[in-house]
Amino acid sequence: MSVEFFGMDVGHYAAISIIIAFLMTGHRSVFPSQVLSMKKSEVINIKLGEELENTETTYSTRFFINMQRIIKLIITKSRKKVQNNDEDIK
Repeated sequence: MSVEFFGMDVGHYAAISIIIAFLMTGHRSVFPSQVLSMKKSEVINIKLGEELENTETTYSTRFFINMQRIIKLIITKSRKKVQNNDEDIK
């Protein structure tokens, strides 16, 4: 929908946003009677074949540790780019 509204230039940003949203929402839904037929991730322990409202979800800390590493890497690279740009200006 975002590509239709804003054009092809935002396509890759929209795709990244969709993937992150899909993974981060877990198995929450506006439809509590939805029956789960697949796992979104192996780090989410959930019983398949049950209604969403009758399940309990637990997350592995490994997932959050990996997300922290990715965020730190992005921040570090962006800081290096800013420093390199500042050195080029001088």
